[in-house]
Amino acid sequence: MKITVQNQNIKITGMDMLVAGTVNVYKVEFTFDNAWDGYSPVAVFEGRAIGKMVTRKVAIDGGKAVIPWETLLPNGYLRIGVYGLKENQRLPTIYTERLQVQRGAEEAEPGALPTPGVIDQILIQTAADREAAENAARQSETSAMAADQDKQGAEDAKNAAELAKEGAESARAGAENARDRAETAAIKQPYPNPETETWWVWDAKKAAYVDSGEHYGGNTLYATFDVDPAAGTLSVYMPTRYSGPLFALNEQTGKLEVSING
Repeated sequence: MKITVQNQNIKITGMDMLVAGTVNVYKVEFTFDNAWDGYSPVAVFEGRAIGKMVTRKVAIDGGKAVIPWETLLPNGYLRIGVYGLKENQRLPTIYTERLQVQRGAEEAEPGALPTPGVIDQILIQTAADREAAENAARQSETSAMAADQDKQGAEDAKNAAELAKEGAESARAGAENARDRAETAAIKQPYPNPETETWWVWDAKKAAYVDSGEHYGGNTLYATFDVDPAAGTLSVYMPTRYSGPLFALNEQTGKLEVSING
């Protein structure tokens, strides 16, 4: 059912058949003009039958209200009105024309719950609004926590990617340095040094040649002798790093003596 409210006039623009015994089924949609701005509207449902009258008030929520079952009297009629409250002002409408109520196959009174009054409806709606607000707040907190976790996860992933990048760059630099040292070592071949009579090799870490300590003539060194018959002399030559037996001429005995290093 649809009802249009213009100032204090009220008109039914969409009609449903009404049957007694129907509970929480019939919904009325209200449309208000600008005269109702700022008002809290309440629908008044008045049911009449021979020797009986029932009136119920229902707060209009979101432009809608449910027809109370108590006002649907068998073989009676229903009228609907509206009033609005704003601070100390009260704005009532006239009633609609009579709406016929047909007798239903089953009465509603024995088992149906009574329609709550306006104050009870407001309290119920307030509790529902409070619960909805609390649920929305909890959902908002959950969403905020999820957003923070997503943000932290993104930052952790970014940091991990940066560390991986730094590690890759360091590894690449190390590989390039190792390659450069290997190429330099391949070019810098060992050479014999006449001054030390040893092989000198390239040290990649020091980036310079160093004495290997290895004699370039071999590890076995010999003492050599030279006899001059004309002069009657015997000369001995022992090369650098010679570590074999030592030779000397004993002037008193005129004999050549050898000393074995032990």
